Amino acid sequence: MIPILYDANLQDAWTISNGIGRLNDCRSCRVTEERNGEYTLEAEYPLNGIHAEKIATQRIIKARAGDKSDLQCFRIQRITPGMKTMQIYANHVSYDLSFYPVKPFTATV
Repeated sequence: MIPILYDANLQDAWTISNGIGRLNDCRSCRVTEERNGEYTLEAEYPLNGIHAEKIATQRIIKARAGDKSDLQCFRIQRITPGMKTMQIYANHVSYDLSFYPVKPFTATV
């Protein structure tokens, strides 16, 4: 499966489109899903790739976690450039809400 790059403000995660573009020249893309644990994506993309200048933090990459799974959305958290390739680290979009704490409140019944 070829990963697909989308803009950071993707409205409907279930639409099927090519977004910004397919990352055809991606050298590797590995999704790790631990039971009751992390759900992450690690990819290696060449610095001279077609979409290299469009890859940025907070953008979304859609990829499959396995052969039988549906497309999943991952938000890019960190990009580490190397000599010829960049390493892309992304977390599943379900982690987006973990950065929004709830203000203290009181409930009345």
